[in-house]
Amino acid sequence: ALGDHLGFAAANMNAMIFPMIVGKLIGGVTAIGVAMMLVPKDDATAAKTEAEAQS
Repeated sequence: ALGDHLGFAAANMNAMIFPMIVGKLIGGVTAIGVAMMLVPKDDATAAKTEAEAQS
């Protein structure tokens, strides 16, 4: 999708290329941060305790 947007910005308004790339980078970093907050962390101690209980 970056190539499509970059081509459109280059064809229509060259001054918008840099702000578009910066916006996409900020959006990507924000998405990674939100995903890291929403996905539960893997608790290694709980998995180890469960494995010991099954043996």
